[in-house]
Amino acid sequence: MKCFIIMPITTPAEWAHHYGNDPDHFSNVIEYLFIPAIKAANMEPIPPSSEASQIIHSDIISKLASSEMVLCDISSLNSNVFFELGVRTALNKPVCLVKDDVTTNIPFDTIPIQYETYRSALTVMHHENDLKRISDHLIRTQDKNSNYNAMWKAFGISQTASPPEPSSIEEKLDFLIQRSDPNFALSLTWLREFSPKVATVLINADLYSLREVANISEEMFKKVNGIGNIEISEIKQVLANHGLSLKCHKAMRVMS
Repeated sequence: MKCFIIMPITTPAEWAHHYGNDPDHFSNVIEYLFIPAIKAANMEPIPPSSEASQIIHSDIISKLASSEMVLCDISSLNSNVFFELGVRTALNKPVCLVKDDVTTNIPFDTIPIQYETYRSALTVMHHENDLKRISDHLIRTQDKNSNYNAMWKAFGISQTASPPEPSSIEEKLDFLIQRSDPNFALSLTWLREFSPKVATVLINADLYSLREVANISEEMFKKVNGIGNIEISEIKQVLANHGLSLKCHKAMRVMS
């Protein structure tokens, strides 16, 4: 079971005095507290990317949608963290909420979710206890709320958001194959011999085998949006690797 972590990445200047003016405070929290606690709960920790403090990347949204559990640290009331918490809630998927002992004035909207508090000082004398409490909190959340989000349920939301579709060509290709019937997905593995751009064009053209690709002429491919001489050369090379070639244009005219 994968557990994605959403939390502050950097220490906000206005909160620095709470954390001993340590710019690496939250890096220490994730390395020495969260990751060990998640592993102790028999889950696989998926840490946030270092760029998460600046931009909400599509990769983060994808992990919010696909991870079975999310550990959300609302310490320092980071705006990006609350955005990500909102995405997870809209999907009606479970989230395990935590905060440190210096974070007060918790927003009212998060009250329906039970949260665990850990000591921000990360002292050795309290570390083992904090780690166990977070680990137990993860296990309880999974046992009680494995199929829904407590905040979503408390507010009686009637419509669940759909998981986001990927945006890049590479992601769209993987998304198509992964969402397909397993047998159909297996039949599409030949597509990975092409670049993502060409593979996407072939799928959009309803071509589902190399032999079907070989039945198209070079002249026809050149009329397809996104296919140029470079892409034509790539198609020819892949076909040649399998003893195939593009259909002769003259042969098509004779047959027509």
